[in-house]
Order: sequence, then C-alpha cells, then structure tokens
Amino acid sequence: MRTIVIIAAKEIQEGLRNRWVLATTLLLAALALSLTFLGSAPTGNVGAGALDVVVVSLSSLTIFLLPLIALLISHDAVVGEMERGTMTLLLSYPVGRGQVILGKFCGHVLILAFATVIGYGAAAAALATTGASVLAASWYAFASMLGTSVMLGAVFVAVGYLISSLVRDRGTAAGISVGVWLLMVLVFDMALLGVLVVDQGNIVSAPVLEALLFLNPTDLYRMTNLTGFNVSQFSGMAGLAGTATTSVGRAVDGTDRLGRRAARACGRLLRSEGAMILRILCMIVALVLAGCNRDGSDAVMPPPAALNSDAMGVFCGMNVLEHPGPKGQIITASRIDPYWFTSVRDTVAFTLMPDQPRDIRAIYVSDMARAPSWEEPGATNWIDAKKAFFVIESRKQGGMGAAEAVPFGNRAAADAFTAANGGKVVTFADVPSGYVLGSDSAAVDQTGHERPSARTN
Repeated sequence: MRTIVIIAAKEIQEGLRNRWVLATTLLLAALALSLTFLGSAPTGNVGAGALDVVVVSLSSLTIFLLPLIALLISHDAVVGEMERGTMTLLLSYPVGRGQVILGKFCGHVLILAFATVIGYGAAAAALATTGASVLAASWYAFASMLGTSVMLGAVFVAVGYLISSLVRDRGTAAGISVGVWLLMVLVFDMALLGVLVVDQGNIVSAPVLEALLFLNPTDLYRMTNLTGFNVSQFSGMAGLAGTATTSVGRAVDGTDRLGRRAARACGRLLRSEGAMILRILCMIVALVLAGCNRDGSDAVMPPPAALNSDAMGVFCGMNVLEHPGPKGQIITASRIDPYWFTSVRDTVAFTLMPDQPRDIRAIYVSDMARAPSWEEPGATNWIDAKKAFFVIESRKQGGMGAAEAVPFGNRAAADAFTAANGGKVVTFADVPSGYVLGSDSAAVDQTGHERPSARTN
C-alpha cells in the first residue's frame, strides 16, 4: 500500500506542476462561471432553480470535455514510460506491475478530481455570493454531479490506461484515444438517434434502448444527472430515454409516437448540443495548432532551473538534495519542469536509453569547480553538459553510491581533481556508454552497433 501511495504522490507532484493541470482547472472554472452567470436566464421560463440549470449546463459540458481531458492525461501513462525507458528502471525496484499501474491511476484520478472540484466549485461559490435562493435538494444534485463527474473521468482514465498498455508508441495511443472519445461522446448517440428514427419503435423497445444507453458511460452520466430535473427535456439523450420509456409501454400506435418523439428529440439534441460540439472541436484544433507553433520558440536553449527541495530524482523517486555529489537536469520541449537526477551518471544514462525523449532542449550538470563542497554541490552553478569536462573512474562515488562522472567547467579544475582522486578526463561525447549504463552491452542496439546519436536530438 505504501508503494502505491508513493507512486501516486509522485504522479500528483508532477501533474500539479504541469501546465495541463493548471490550464484544465482554469478552463473548467472559466466555463463554469460563464454558465453560471450567462446560462441561468431560462430559469423563470422552465420553472427550475438557478443551481438546477447550472447543474444541467455543467453536466452537458462535462460529457464533452472531461472524457477528453482524462484521455489526454492517461493515454501515454504506460507507453510513454516505456518509450523513455523509465518503466524498465522502475520495475527493477521491488515493486509489482499492478502497484505501478494502480499508483499512477490513483494519481491521475486525484489530479482530475482536483481540477473538477476546484473548477466547478467556483461556479457554486459564485452563485452563493449572489444571494440566489437555492434549495437543499439542488445542492445535493450539485454534489452528486461533482461525484459522478469524477467517476466519469476515472472511467476514461482507465480507458486511457488500457489503450496505453496495448500500443507500442505514443502517437498511436493518442490517435486511438481521440477515436474512442469521438465514438463515445458523439458518434454513439448520433447513430442511436438515427436508428430510433428509422426503426419507428418496431425493434428498439424501451428495454433495448436502456440497455444500449448503459453501454456508454457518457449516457449513464446523462441519465444520472439530467433526468431528475424539469429541464431534462433540453438535455439530449437523457430526455430521449425518458420519452422512449413512456411511449413504448402504450397501445399499438405508441410505436409511431416513439418515432415521432425520437425525431423531435433528435432535432432538440442537434440544436442544443450541436453548438457545444462545435466549440469543443474548435478548442481541439486550437490546441493542436498551438502545439505545432512551438518549434520557433524551441530554437533558443532554455536556462537551467535552480535546484530546490521539490526536485525528485527520475529513477529513484527520492529528493535530489538528500544525496551528495553533482546533480543533473534535462529540459525537454514537452515538459514544463526539468527531469532531475541525483547523479551526473544517471543524467548521461538517460540520454542513452532506447526510445529516450527526442525533444531534449538542454542538459545541465553541476559545475563542481564552483561547488561549495562535495556534500553541497550548489543550486545555481549549472553548466551545459556538452561544454563540461568529466572525470570518470575516480575514487569519488555519486549520490546513489555508484561510480560518478564528475563535471567541471574548465579543464584545469578537472585535472586538479584527477590528481587528488584519480581517474581520467573526458568530454560529454566521450563518456563510455558502459560506464554510465553499468554494462557495455547496454549501449549497443539490436544490430550490434553502438548508438552514437542517442545523446542528441
């Protein structure tokens, strides 16, 4: 259990510092506040309370947005770790595969729950400050909507993990995830509505319709949150389910009524949810275009980050400051925070792993020529690893008690260290692969040739 908690905490710590979590929370909060103040106008017409309409509006938003966010944060949870080589190292520790998956899953669900509760909670708090009269039943419905929203997100996080476990690269996982989202959120309901209109109630009876709706978690969410309100007639498939259940149980002409009501429900769905679909699709296109436009900014080498108490080693999951000796950090284009390493040896090894990240923008190591001491290597004295001089095979051991590649900003300091502690001086490109990976064979690919280009991207 402790292992699962540690892995979940690691995912949460990384996720909360990731731009996606902040963006998701702000996005949900902004949309929720907009629906609260701009979407409560029909309350007087339909006879529903202000919070009831907010619940219906947020439920419709959740159906489209939350599954997409869940798939985005989970589709590379397994295959991404495998491509970076960190999953192999993680499993080399005394942890089971089930513990790793469960820990990562709990971490992602808690991150999604944080964004949902904070984002949607802002809407309820804003509504409370207006002094609007809200019944206790409405607050219960809102709390139920929050809980089921987190559950819906958890289902799609699990779907993302399943996809990530079955594919071999992140690109395929992303494509399948988008396809699953389109199927569950858009295609399934549209196809079902088309079948109802064509069938006219001859084959698809109320029990069959309910069984079909139960196959889709988004429809279960709709029926849970939208069928208990006076405005459920505006809520798409939820209203259709109630219409179908009432119509099929009647006399012979009830089948024709089912078809007519299904057609009217189809029209209402297209009008009420069509705009939402268009906005979500436009948002996806905007995000894709924003990602494509990042190449220009990646040309400039980013500055190093100052070493702080939040820095956790990629391989060991331990606080970097707890270990003596030089440290390392690797900055990539796809991650806002650097990868931290308790030793320079691990830093270089990271660049040599099979399928390592191809978007490395900078590699920094501690300049021990400017370090206060071996026990305190410094927080800001970083140097570009490709410009440093490394002392290998010395008597000094790194942060994890293994052989270290000690970096220096100038050759004179490296020679002085060699005179006192032994070893030899090499450049970054000349650090032997077997020295940092622990085995000469680890630096050789399946064809038997050394991977000289593994360090650069």
